[in-house]
Amino acid sequence: MIWADDTLSEYETIPLVKYVIVEGISSYHPDIEKYYDYKIWIDTPMELSKQRGHARDGSNENADKWDLWAQNDLEYKKKYQPEKRADIVIDNSKENMTEEITEPKQFTHPLLSQAYDSLNALGVDADFWIRETKRLNPKTIIDFGCGTGLLTCELANLGYDVIGIDPAKPMLDIAQTKEHAQKVRWIGGNYTALEGLYCDLILMTSHVAQFLLSDEEWNGMLKHAYESLNEGGYMLFDSRQSISQSFTKWPTKDNPRYVTDPHLGKITYWCNMLEKTDTLATYELHHLFHESGETVVSTDTLIFRQKKAIEKSLIDAGFDIETIYGDWDRSELTGSSLEMLFVVRK
Repeated sequence: MIWADDTLSEYETIPLVKYVIVEGISSYHPDIEKYYDYKIWIDTPMELSKQRGHARDGSNENADKWDLWAQNDLEYKKKYQPEKRADIVIDNSKENMTEEITEPKQFTHPLLSQAYDSLNALGVDADFWIRETKRLNPKTIIDFGCGTGLLTCELANLGYDVIGIDPAKPMLDIAQTKEHAQKVRWIGGNYTALEGLYCDLILMTSHVAQFLLSDEEWNGMLKHAYESLNEGGYMLFDSRQSISQSFTKWPTKDNPRYVTDPHLGKITYWCNMLEKTDTLATYELHHLFHESGETVVSTDTLIFRQKKAIEKSLIDAGFDIETIYGDWDRSELTGSSLEMLFVVRK
């Protein structure tokens, strides 16, 4: 685009490449969004966007166009709501964006997505979620952070009306190939995808809560979850209690673990701790795929919110805390419990 006279520049042919990035608010137009494999929405308050734009373009021919652009952008956003159709929404309201991009590679890398079910098979945690679901007897369930749909499809098979939400498109692609997947409504997106959805139970399993690193993400999730629940509805989620104890049983380079995936073959994996603070743990997950010889390393961060902090945030969001279990057998939470399993009610 030649902004000086509002004309289009000449077409350019680009070579065939593996990845193409298309940037711009109108790139989400419904007529063309179907061509994208992954959509990222950078969410910035308009006044802040104008400030940054004026600062950037203050000495060139675009400086006087920002008020017009801003109005056009607001009208476009109101009409098409692109943020609701994104695979991930990033809060761009802060100066330092490093902490805001919290989607781990282990959920988006093609090999790791394919291997996810073998690396994270259903176990006693799934038994707990299913028992609690049966006890609460909901009609409709939202499985937030559903991943590859292991638990989601199992719940659908049991007769529940289930919606699976996840920001990672590769995971959802796998989920939709599973048995009983046709009984599930699948939605790509983060917690903002809850808007306009209503249910009796929200599940947030596999420590999804610990991947919501910022207070904005966590409180935003709680707000949207509360609004999505029918009156008297429940939310269940897990969070590890001890940052010092949680990694003691994880595999290491000297003591790795092995799984055999039916399609990818033998996989060796281990964890390398990079940094710990009082509440954050940053680590590497190494995966060696023996058949291809490829090694994939995912660097991830978990937040360990204290029990009192979680309780306060839940109460502030309007929830009643029914109970907090300390293990998958519904035993009482103690100071030595590794897990905190929350059962909260609207």
